[in-house]
Amino acid sequence: MKLLLFVTLSLLTAFGQSACAQTAKSWDIPVITVSSGGKEQGKIVLWLYEETVLHRENFLKLAKEGFYNGTTFHRVIRDFMVQGGDPNSKNDDPNDDGQGGPGYTIQAEFLPKYTHVRGALAAARQGDQMNPQRRSSGSQFYIVQGRQTPEADLAAMEPRVQQQLFSFWIQNTYLQKPENKWVMEFDWQGLNQSNPDSAMALQQKIIADAERKYAEAGNQTFTYSPEARKVFAEQGGTPHLDGQYTVFGHVLEGMNVVDWISQQPTEVPDRPINNIEIKMEVIKMTADELAKKYPAFFSSKP
Repeated sequence: MKLLLFVTLSLLTAFGQSACAQTAKSWDIPVITVSSGGKEQGKIVLWLYEETVLHRENFLKLAKEGFYNGTTFHRVIRDFMVQGGDPNSKNDDPNDDGQGGPGYTIQAEFLPKYTHVRGALAAARQGDQMNPQRRSSGSQFYIVQGRQTPEADLAAMEPRVQQQLFSFWIQNTYLQKPENKWVMEFDWQGLNQSNPDSAMALQQKIIADAERKYAEAGNQTFTYSPEARKVFAEQGGTPHLDGQYTVFGHVLEGMNVVDWISQQPTEVPDRPINNIEIKMEVIKMTADELAKKYPAFFSSKP
């Protein structure tokens, strides 16, 4: 799986040049202990991608501070995902769940190589209408359970994901450049009324310029790799979320616990009837320990 290859390469790069350095290097690994009704249900061990540095550092900071302790998985949808990390979920009012956080949001970090396969860790956020920059919640996260997706359906989704990524780049990169500010200030309504053909031609010219600069910036047309297609088809995921939410990690161990969470009875709005509590700690693991304990994750080939 291509996803796992990138993790492997990331590890190898970070391990250093000598065997001694490889052994000495260690990584922060978040571990979620899940409990319900006073009974521990298991642990979910997470790997955080180093490339999504803002999300990684923030998640580890909150975990080390104990921010997540006592919060719950407050939104659970079977065959989709389980969501937690909202401090509001500590109270008994289900109406404010999903609205809380640490008081800030995080800049989106979309990396097309990290997709919403089963086990993906991603950041929740407000919708585009209120949040056009698609900034992530400061604390809320979700773990993908998903369902199997045929390769034909993935092929049909690729243009939509590409459009999502391209539109985001236009809004948050292209239009933010000083030479392109005029596009947002231009009287498009007036030109559309007086000369719609000219308005259309100008819009097409702008899009063509944006497409050229998008490619020059090193952005490639989005496609699912054969390996990713295989995982979606055999294990599942939620590919319709790709290009819209930041994926910043993956489950190393504990998908059986995620599946258990997804099976718990819920009430409106998708809140478990019985609280599913979170306790989170951060442990250290060396390269050797990670490779030995999770060989399938850190040794996969493309």
